[in-house]
Amino acid sequence: MTASLANGHNGPLGFNVDGYVYPQFLFDWQRAPTTQDIYPAGTRVQNNAVSPAVQYYTTGAGLWYEYPNSSFGVSSITGTPNQITASAPAGAVTLSVPATFVAPGTIAATTTVTAPTGFFTTPTVVAAAASPQTAAGRTVDVTFSGVSIAAGATQSFVIANTAVPAATSTFLLSMIGATAGSALSIVSVTNVAATSTTIVVTNGTGATTTTANIRFIMEFLN
Repeated sequence: MTASLANGHNGPLGFNVDGYVYPQFLFDWQRAPTTQDIYPAGTRVQNNAVSPAVQYYTTGAGLWYEYPNSSFGVSSITGTPNQITASAPAGAVTLSVPATFVAPGTIAATTTVTAPTGFFTTPTVVAAAASPQTAAGRTVDVTFSGVSIAAGATQSFVIANTAVPAATSTFLLSMIGATAGSALSIVSVTNVAATSTTIVVTNGTGATTTTANIRFIMEFLN
């Protein structure tokens, strides 16, 4: 667009460029523009109160828009709780991992993950009671009472667990406790995602009936 000439209060006729045809660039502002700043459409301002400085442009009538940060630097930085800590919102900013870190998703190691004393998981422990029991967690330690499994018979033990990942999840399971002379073994384990785990235990043919409490320790690996 060709700039037109107009009278200006700072010079003779034709000295100034018409701001409505060729909008000006207003330098050295120390704040962001507001709706009270009325300038011709296309006028740009630079807020030097932040570092790096941020530029804005107006479409007129007090409407201002910030230029993309990719063009003029980052105007501010904000950390994410339990993920990234920002030492300051602008200027010299240091990003760091907080003391309590919570991953937003899956952590995948391309080689190895090392901890000073190894990894520990704290199980959800539930005291002895009849089936069904409730223990929400990826690692659970549940004891069942009311056990009576005769020779050749089976009994089911249900753990209501909203943390069960999926029906096909890989897990570790151990069984502790039995009456002397019995021959217990796990027949099947059925997981229902976000719902429960059902463990079926059988006693060997000719074995002693078991009435002792049975303790299951279970950990989901994926």
